[in-house]
Amino acid sequence: MVLLFEVKMKDTIFRVIKYLEHFIHSHKRGHGIHSEFLYRFLEGAVYQKADFYHLNKMLKVRDELRANTEILNVEDFGAGSKTLGKMSQRKVKEVYAASCSPHWKSGLYFKMLNYLKCKNILELGTNLGINALALSGLGDDVRVDTVDAAGAYCEFARNLLNKYGAGNVRVFHETFDDFLEKQPLEEYDAVIIDGNHKKEPFLKYSSLLLNKCRNLKILIADDIYWSRGMYKGWTELINQINGPNLFLDAFHFGLILKNDSILHKSTIKIFVG
Repeated sequence: MVLLFEVKMKDTIFRVIKYLEHFIHSHKRGHGIHSEFLYRFLEGAVYQKADFYHLNKMLKVRDELRANTEILNVEDFGAGSKTLGKMSQRKVKEVYAASCSPHWKSGLYFKMLNYLKCKNILELGTNLGINALALSGLGDDVRVDTVDAAGAYCEFARNLLNKYGAGNVRVFHETFDDFLEKQPLEEYDAVIIDGNHKKEPFLKYSSLLLNKCRNLKILIADDIYWSRGMYKGWTELINQINGPNLFLDAFHFGLILKNDSILHKSTIKIFVG
């Protein structure tokens, strides 16, 4: 117990230090950005202020989850929650507070994938289904596949998605390894990795997807500063992947962008807070 507390404290101190460094050295809005592709992406997606009716509707869904006292029996196959750990019984409202993406982050994912006109989206880490529900609003011609090893999360997410008519989302109750081994990956043009925040699994999944998804436009790695191990995985990925990729460090998540106008691999810190 004492050792676990020490690890959490070290990770917390690590994140605070890294956030201060990030704030000092990151680009604010488009200032100092020389790539026309990146400047347009930041202005048209990351920093754009336009309201989307679907995203506004999500606020009601979040209010419902925030008040939901239903108990889920969960087996955690990933790195575990920072606050809930690997406990088997969790109230929906506790799961929502501890591990669901906040509204602003789901909105950013929606805007980025909308800007890039992504049609086939893969999410590793369903949780309660809030991100998948948000992304379902990208259009009836958009397919969202979301994967989680926790059966209770998958069942809850399916019910949530059915309740709000998200018929373009498929929920897969599988481990990430099983899904990636069996499913064809070539057609995915957007990937979100939001589960199992450990160095080795992250490197394994991201490397595989970057190689297999031939139509990939964007890979989003959530919580790259979740722990020192996760951050090491992110930095090692940057060094391992060859080809013209643009790596964006937004602190709360990392982005890998592929575009014909990117002439060489580069890494840029951007501020989104």
